[in-house]
Amino acid sequence: MAQHLGHQGELTYLEMRLIARMQDNSMMAKIWEQAASWQGLDELDILLQQGGLAYQFNNWNEAEVHYQNALTLAQEKNDREKIAQAIGQLGSIERNRGNWDEAERLCRQSLQMCEELGDRQGIAWVTSDRGANELGRGNLEQAETLLHDAFTQTQQLGMTQLLAEIHWHFAQLYRTKNNPTLAQHHYQTTHQLYSQLGAAKDLEKIEQEWSETSP
Repeated sequence: MAQHLGHQGELTYLEMRLIARMQDNSMMAKIWEQAASWQGLDELDILLQQGGLAYQFNNWNEAEVHYQNALTLAQEKNDREKIAQAIGQLGSIERNRGNWDEAERLCRQSLQMCEELGDRQGIAWVTSDRGANELGRGNLEQAETLLHDAFTQTQQLGMTQLLAEIHWHFAQLYRTKNNPTLAQHHYQTTHQLYSQLGAAKDLEKIEQEWSETSP
C-alpha cells in the first residue's frame, strides 16, 4: 500500500482512489493518463502515477515496468527526487514479493538520496517501508523501532495516508507479538483513517486480511 504521494503536484489522493474503484485495469490506465494530462503532468509523473495505480491492485509486474521506466527517465533528467521515489517504490514491490534483502537494498539507496535532498516526507515513507520489510522478515523488535521512528516523523508532517499505513503495520506487528489489545487498537485506527480518506480499496484489503488472520 505504500505510495509516495502528496507533495509533487499530482492528482489528489482522493481522486486517485476514485479512479482505482474501477475494475478494468487497462481502462483505468487510459483514464489515469488522460486525467494526468489535464493536470499538466509530464511523462515522468504519469509513469509514476501509472506505477502507483498498478501497485494498488497488487499487479507487481506491471507496477515494476512503470517504475523502471520512470527511473530511467528520471536518471536522464537528473531528477534526484523522482529517482529516489522510483527506487523506493521498486523496493516496496520487492518487499511485497518477499525479497527482503533486495527490498532493503533499494530502501537504503532511496533513503540515502532522500536524506541528501532533505526530503522529510520521502524519509518518512522509506523508514516505514523498512519497518514493514523487517516485519516481513520476522525481525519484530527492529520493525517496531523503525515503525515508531516513521510514526513520529509522519505525525510531525501531517501525512494521513502514511499514518494509516503505519497503524496497519503496527496492527500486524502486535498481532504477531500476541498483544491483541494493541493490535485491535491499531487496526481500528487504520480503518478510521482509510474511511476518512475514502480509500475503499485499502479498506477492503485490510478487512479481508484481518479476517483471514484472526486467531
